Amino acid sequence: MTSIFFLKKFTVYIKMKLKLRDEGGFTFTDIEKLQLDIKSIDSFQIYLGNLFHGEKELEESANALFNDNWRELYQILKPAIRRSVETVMQDRLSKVYSFVPANFLILDFPTASAYYG
Repeated sequence: MTSIFFLKKFTVYIKMKLKLRDEGGFTFTDIEKLQLDIKSIDSFQIYLGNLFHGEKELEESANALFNDNWRELYQILKPAIRRSVETVMQDRLSKVYSFVPANFLILDFPTASAYYG
């Protein structure tokens, strides 16, 4: 089965708890906790392929029904979408933060030793 989701004007708020770490003369951050909240979405379209084992007419009708009623479908899928986006964001940001020193992203970022004392 092929699944494709299209989102337009997808607005999320991300709240992170970071731990500072000094290494090699640089200060890095590690994500201790990441929380994501979906604030708004202007459009949600879905395409589910091979829903009915090659019955294209049924597949097109089902996808049209989903997309005509996207708000209801989105509300049902919202918790799973939120968790999925949250997991992906934590993974990607953790990788970036592990390689890019914090003061490369934010000027005047304190060192871990200065912050923790």
